[in-house]
Amino acid sequence: MELLYLSLPALAVTSYIDKKRLGMAKPGPERSSQFTLLAMRLLPLYIWFGILSGQPHKEERFMFPVYPLICFNAAVTLYLVRGWFEVVYLKATKSPYQVSEPLSIQRVTTSPNIFIEGFEIFSV
Repeated sequence: MELLYLSLPALAVTSYIDKKRLGMAKPGPERSSQFTLLAMRLLPLYIWFGILSGQPHKEERFMFPVYPLICFNAAVTLYLVRGWFEVVYLKATKSPYQVSEPLSIQRVTTSPNIFIEGFEIFSV
């Protein structure tokens, strides 16, 4: 549950540590930074949390609309933290690996998960 509240701090750390994590698009006068765009998508959960935490009585019906935001913020946090491990690994091993190469760590770590989840769906 705590992962969902770490998404904006994780985004701030990632913007400092790994500027290429969200793509190579450079911000300009008519284009916003990828970090700014993602922060704008993460903010609704923080706004909702700020409004609802002031309420003395919280009901499940008020929490229902925010469940997708909880999942999104937690997923973004996991993605960014995994990127930190990738950066540390690459610096520690002095690997020539580049994020833009076709066989990246992301594909190697994501592909088995997709296969296992697909197998579980069809085995039911």
